[in-house]
Amino acid sequence: MQFLRLFARTAPVVAPRRFVGLAQLSRPLLSLPTRNFTSTTRLALPAAKKASTTKGRVAKAKTTTKPKAKAKPKAKAKAKPKSAGRPKKKVPAPKSTRIKKSQGPPPLGASAYILFFSDLYPSLHGLSTTERAKVGSTKWRELTETEKEVWKQRAVEARAKAHAAREKWFREAEPGFLRRLNTQRKAQHRRRIIDHNRTKRPLLSSYLIFSKEYRDTHSHPGLASSEITKIAAAEWRALDSAAKKVYQAKAEKARAAWAASDN
Repeated sequence: MQFLRLFARTAPVVAPRRFVGLAQLSRPLLSLPTRNFTSTTRLALPAAKKASTTKGRVAKAKTTTKPKAKAKPKAKAKAKPKSAGRPKKKVPAPKSTRIKKSQGPPPLGASAYILFFSDLYPSLHGLSTTERAKVGSTKWRELTETEKEVWKQRAVEARAKAHAAREKWFREAEPGFLRRLNTQRKAQHRRRIIDHNRTKRPLLSSYLIFSKEYRDTHSHPGLASSEITKIAAAEWRALDSAAKKVYQAKAEKARAAWAASDN
Protein backbone atom coordinates (compact mmCIF):
# COMPACT_ATOMS: atom_id res chain seq x y z
CA MET A 1 0.00 0.00 0.00
CA GLN A 2 2.82 2.33 0.72
CA PHE A 3 4.21 1.71 -2.71
CA LEU A 4 0.88 2.62 -4.31
CA ARG A 5 0.75 5.82 -2.31
CA LEU A 6 4.20 6.86 -3.51
CA PHE A 7 3.30 5.99 -7.04
CA ALA A 8 0.17 8.12 -6.86
CA ARG A 9 2.27 11.06 -5.76
CA THR A 10 4.97 10.72 -8.47
CA ALA A 11 3.08 9.35 -11.50
CA PRO A 12 0.96 11.69 -13.60
CA VAL A 13 -2.74 11.39 -13.10
CA VAL A 14 -4.54 10.10 -16.22
CA ALA A 15 -8.23 9.79 -16.30
CA PRO A 16 -9.00 6.08 -17.01
CA ARG A 17 -11.26 5.43 -19.90
CA ARG A 18 -12.44 2.23 -18.44
CA PHE A 19 -12.15 0.26 -15.28
CA VAL A 20 -8.82 -1.50 -14.92
CA GLY A 21 -8.26 -4.35 -12.58
CA LEU A 22 -5.63 -4.52 -9.95
CA ALA A 23 -3.82 -7.43 -11.59
CA GLN A 24 -3.65 -5.63 -14.92
CA LEU A 25 -2.39 -2.44 -13.25
CA SER A 26 0.33 -4.10 -11.21
CA ARG A 27 1.95 -5.90 -14.15
CA PRO A 28 3.50 -2.90 -15.86
CA LEU A 29 4.49 -1.46 -12.52
CA LEU A 30 6.49 -4.47 -11.59
CA SER A 31 8.53 -4.15 -14.77
CA LEU A 32 9.53 -0.53 -13.86
CA PRO A 33 12.80 0.02 -12.07
CA THR A 34 12.48 0.25 -8.37
CA ARG A 35 12.86 3.63 -6.70
CA ASN A 36 13.89 4.28 -3.16
CA PHE A 37 13.89 7.33 -0.98
CA THR A 38 17.43 8.40 -1.91
CA SER A 39 16.80 8.29 -5.69
CA THR A 40 13.59 10.29 -5.45
CA THR A 41 14.50 13.89 -6.11
CA ARG A 42 11.29 15.22 -4.74
CA LEU A 43 11.70 13.50 -1.40
CA ALA A 44 15.46 13.83 -1.19
CA LEU A 45 16.42 16.74 1.07
CA PRO A 46 19.61 18.66 0.33
CA ALA A 47 22.43 18.04 2.73
CA ALA A 48 22.81 20.93 5.22
CA LYS A 49 26.15 22.66 5.14
CA LYS A 50 27.83 22.38 8.47
CA ALA A 51 29.84 25.43 9.45
CA SER A 52 33.28 24.49 10.52
CA THR A 53 33.44 25.70 14.07
CA THR A 54 37.10 24.95 14.41
CA LYS A 55 38.07 27.21 11.55
CA GLY A 56 35.90 30.01 12.90
CA ARG A 57 37.48 29.73 16.31
CA VAL A 58 40.94 29.79 14.82
CA ALA A 59 40.00 32.79 12.68
CA LYS A 60 38.56 34.58 15.72
CA ALA A 61 41.65 33.78 17.71
CA LYS A 62 43.81 35.13 14.96
CA THR A 63 41.81 38.33 14.73
CA THR A 64 41.91 38.87 18.46
CA THR A 65 45.58 38.10 18.94
CA LYS A 66 46.77 40.02 15.91
CA PRO A 67 48.34 43.30 17.15
CA LYS A 68 47.23 46.51 15.55
CA ALA A 69 49.71 48.08 13.26
CA LYS A 70 51.04 51.37 14.69
CA ALA A 71 50.45 54.42 12.59
CA LYS A 72 53.61 55.80 11.18
CA PRO A 73 54.41 59.34 12.37
CA LYS A 74 53.81 61.93 9.74
CA ALA A 75 56.96 63.48 8.45
CA LYS A 76 57.18 67.18 9.19
CA ALA A 77 56.96 69.35 6.17
CA LYS A 78 60.27 70.94 5.45
CA ALA A 79 60.28 74.70 5.60
CA LYS A 80 60.64 76.26 2.25
CA PRO A 81 63.83 78.22 1.93
CA LYS A 82 63.14 81.93 1.83
CA SER A 83 63.91 83.56 -1.41
CA ALA A 84 66.96 85.70 -1.14
CA GLY A 85 65.55 89.15 -1.69
CA ARG A 86 66.91 92.54 -1.05
CA PRO A 87 68.48 92.99 2.38
CA LYS A 88 66.31 94.99 4.74
CA LYS A 89 67.53 98.41 5.61
CA LYS A 90 68.34 98.89 9.26
CA VAL A 91 66.15 101.58 10.72
CA PRO A 92 68.17 103.72 13.13
CA ALA A 93 66.84 103.74 16.68
CA PRO A 94 65.16 106.99 17.69
CA LYS A 95 67.38 109.27 19.67
CA SER A 96 66.57 109.44 23.35
CA THR A 97 65.14 112.78 24.44
CA ARG A 98 65.90 112.10 28.08
CA ILE A 99 67.81 114.93 29.73
CA LYS A 100 70.91 113.73 31.55
CA LYS A 101 71.82 114.84 35.02
CA SER A 102 74.95 116.59 33.76
CA GLN A 103 72.78 118.77 31.49
CA GLY A 104 70.78 120.10 34.44
CA PRO A 105 71.74 122.93 36.76
CA PRO A 106 74.74 122.49 39.07
CA PRO A 107 73.93 121.07 42.51
CA LEU A 108 73.60 123.22 45.59
CA GLY A 109 76.53 123.54 47.91
CA ALA A 110 77.16 120.84 50.52
CA SER A 111 76.27 121.37 54.18
CA ALA A 112 78.76 121.51 57.07
CA TYR A 113 78.01 117.92 58.13
CA ILE A 114 78.42 116.58 54.56
CA LEU A 115 81.84 118.23 54.30
CA PHE A 116 82.82 116.80 57.71
CA PHE A 117 81.62 113.29 56.81
CA SER A 118 83.39 113.34 53.40
CA ASP A 119 86.71 114.03 55.21
CA LEU A 120 85.98 111.29 57.80
CA TYR A 121 84.82 108.66 55.31
CA PRO A 122 88.29 107.33 54.22
CA SER A 123 89.25 106.57 57.84
CA LEU A 124 86.20 104.28 58.28
CA HIS A 125 87.55 101.57 56.00
CA GLY A 126 86.14 98.08 56.56
CA LEU A 127 82.72 99.18 57.87
CA SER A 128 79.42 98.97 56.10
CA THR A 129 77.63 102.06 54.87
CA THR A 130 75.15 101.96 57.76
CA GLU A 131 77.89 101.61 60.33
CA ARG A 132 79.88 104.47 58.75
CA ALA A 133 76.81 106.73 58.91
CA LYS A 134 76.30 105.89 62.61
CA VAL A 135 79.95 106.56 63.47
CA GLY A 136 79.97 109.84 61.49
CA SER A 137 76.80 111.17 63.16
CA THR A 138 78.15 110.21 66.60
CA LYS A 139 81.46 112.02 66.01
CA TRP A 140 79.68 115.09 64.64
CA ARG A 141 77.53 115.37 67.79
CA GLU A 142 80.64 115.08 69.95
CA LEU A 143 82.20 118.18 68.34
CA THR A 144 81.88 121.53 70.12
CA GLU A 145 80.41 124.61 68.46
CA THR A 146 83.85 126.15 67.94
CA GLU A 147 85.02 122.97 66.20
CA LYS A 148 81.94 122.97 63.99
CA GLU A 149 82.54 126.57 62.91
CA VAL A 150 85.37 125.38 60.64
CA TRP A 151 83.00 123.16 58.66
CA LYS A 152 80.23 125.75 58.68
CA GLN A 153 82.55 128.36 57.17
CA ARG A 154 83.58 125.93 54.45
CA ALA A 155 79.92 125.21 53.74
CA VAL A 156 79.18 128.94 53.29
CA GLU A 157 81.99 129.29 50.77
CA ALA A 158 80.90 126.14 48.88
CA ARG A 159 77.30 127.31 48.67
CA ALA A 160 78.35 130.73 47.42
CA LYS A 161 80.28 129.12 44.55
CA ALA A 162 77.39 126.76 43.76
CA HIS A 163 74.90 129.65 43.79
CA ALA A 164 77.00 131.62 41.31
CA ALA A 165 77.29 128.55 39.03
CA ARG A 166 73.52 127.96 39.14
CA GLU A 167 72.74 131.59 38.30
CA LYS A 168 75.03 131.36 35.29
CA TRP A 169 73.30 128.14 34.17
CA PHE A 170 69.82 129.68 34.42
CA ARG A 171 70.95 132.71 32.39
CA GLU A 172 72.47 130.62 29.61
CA ALA A 173 69.77 127.90 29.50
CA GLU A 174 67.74 127.65 26.31
CA PRO A 175 64.10 128.82 26.43
CA GLY A 176 61.81 125.93 27.35
CA PHE A 177 64.63 123.67 28.54
CA LEU A 178 63.73 124.10 32.21
CA ARG A 179 60.09 123.29 31.39
CA ARG A 180 61.09 120.03 29.67
CA LEU A 181 63.41 119.17 32.55
CA ASN A 182 60.64 119.69 35.11
CA THR A 183 58.24 117.57 33.04
CA GLN A 184 60.77 114.73 33.15
CA ARG A 185 61.32 115.15 36.88
CA LYS A 186 57.56 115.12 37.49
CA ALA A 187 57.27 111.76 35.71
CA GLN A 188 60.06 110.48 38.00
CA HIS A 189 58.19 111.79 41.09
CA ARG A 190 60.93 114.30 41.88
CA ARG A 191 60.75 117.91 42.94
CA ARG A 192 60.81 120.48 40.16
CA ILE A 193 63.63 122.99 39.81
CA ILE A 194 62.68 126.62 40.39
CA ASP A 195 64.54 129.60 39.03
CA HIS A 196 64.36 132.07 41.91
CA ASN A 197 65.89 134.84 39.79
CA ARG A 198 63.06 134.71 37.30
CA THR A 199 60.65 137.64 37.35
CA LYS A 200 57.50 136.52 39.11
CA ARG A 201 54.22 136.87 37.31
CA PRO A 202 52.44 139.96 38.61
CA LEU A 203 48.85 140.16 39.75
CA LEU A 204 46.91 140.55 36.51
CA SER A 205 43.40 140.79 38.02
CA SER A 206 41.83 143.94 39.48
CA TYR A 207 40.31 141.98 42.38
CA LEU A 208 43.66 140.34 43.25
CA ILE A 209 45.36 143.75 43.33
CA PHE A 210 42.64 145.07 45.65
CA SER A 211 42.85 141.95 47.87
CA LYS A 212 46.62 142.33 48.27
CA GLU A 213 46.32 146.01 49.18
CA TYR A 214 43.53 145.21 51.64
CA ARG A 215 45.65 142.57 53.40
CA ASP A 216 48.62 144.96 53.60
CA THR A 217 46.58 147.86 55.06
CA HIS A 218 44.18 145.94 57.35
CA SER A 219 45.19 143.64 60.17
CA HIS A 220 42.89 140.93 61.49
CA PRO A 221 44.72 139.17 64.34
CA GLY A 222 43.36 135.78 65.26
CA LEU A 223 41.48 135.24 61.99
CA ALA A 224 42.28 132.51 59.50
CA SER A 225 43.30 133.35 55.94
CA SER A 226 39.96 132.07 54.61
CA GLU A 227 38.07 134.44 56.91
CA ILE A 228 40.17 137.42 55.75
CA THR A 229 39.48 136.45 52.13
CA LYS A 230 35.72 136.50 52.82
CA ILE A 231 35.98 140.00 54.37
CA ALA A 232 38.04 141.30 51.41
CA ALA A 233 35.49 139.87 48.95
CA ALA A 234 32.65 141.61 50.78
CA GLU A 235 34.58 144.92 50.68
CA TRP A 236 35.19 144.48 46.93
CA ARG A 237 31.49 143.97 46.24
CA ALA A 238 30.71 147.10 48.26
CA LEU A 239 32.95 149.31 46.07
CA ASP A 240 31.35 151.53 43.46
CA SER A 241 32.26 151.41 39.75
CA ALA A 242 34.56 154.46 39.98
CA ALA A 243 36.71 152.85 42.70
CA LYS A 244 36.87 149.57 40.75
CA LYS A 245 38.07 151.38 37.62
CA VAL A 246 41.23 152.40 39.50
CA TYR A 247 42.15 148.79 40.13
CA GLN A 248 41.16 147.80 36.59
CA ALA A 249 43.64 150.38 35.24
CA LYS A 250 46.37 148.96 37.46
CA ALA A 251 45.62 145.44 36.16
CA GLU A 252 45.79 146.55 32.51
CA LYS A 253 49.15 148.27 33.14
CA ALA A 254 50.52 145.09 34.81
CA ARG A 255 49.34 142.91 31.89
CA ALA A 256 50.99 145.18 29.32
CA ALA A 257 54.30 145.16 31.23
CA TRP A 258 54.18 141.37 31.53
CA ALA A 259 53.49 140.92 27.82
CA ALA A 260 56.42 143.18 26.88
CA SER A 261 58.89 141.27 29.09
CA ASP A 262 60.83 138.15 28.02
CA ASN A 263 59.00 135.96 30.51
